[in-house]
Amino acid sequence: EICTGTAPSIALNSTASGTSFTWSVVEDAGVTGASGCNSLCGSNIGQTLNSSNSTSATATYTITGTANNCTAQATAVVTVDPLPNGSISGTTSICSGNSAVLTFHLPVGTGPFNVTYTEGVTPHTLTGISDGFTITVGPYTETSTTNIDFQITSINDGNICSRSSGFLGGAIVTVTPLPVVGPVQETEVLCNGGASGTLTIN
Repeated sequence: EICTGTAPSIALNSTASGTSFTWSVVEDAGVTGASGCNSLCGSNIGQTLNSSNSTSATATYTITGTANNCTAQATAVVTVDPLPNGSISGTTSICSGNSAVLTFHLPVGTGPFNVTYTEGVTPHTLTGISDGFTITVGPYTETSTTNIDFQITSINDGNICSRSSGFLGGAIVTVTPLPVVGPVQETEVLCNGGASGTLTIN
């Protein structure tokens, strides 16, 4: 089992001296990089395989060994796992003093996932989560409008495949300060014939 973009090491050996090897290969849809070999193939298969699938796929090698005019076959199945990928949703605006809910979407790869993300410039790590995991961030207290950016910086999945760039998107929480109400100045309203009353709010 390998992660996409890497090569297996399939050692070919035989108890018969002087055995030569050839092979053919069948790839699942989305898998590329595998090819057959008909002559001078050596004794190791180490082709770099890639997969565009969101889940595991395979390349199946049928290996033929020939020695003393006799042949035998064996099969090697290589599972190619995608690099995990994901995004954060929950872009919203909140008033100062409140919190927000963010959701981690992990549609590519095999769980459980370990995800590192940034809250502004502060890194955080979530361990053993699954697609659709939610967190509550905040509460935030701000005196001016502030955008807090949430971005994934790495994902490791259950197949020990990892990604550190090219993620599917992040979220921004905009924190708006509360309005400031100034002191109230009140003048008592007098009876008929007296001065008019006033009420001033700054």
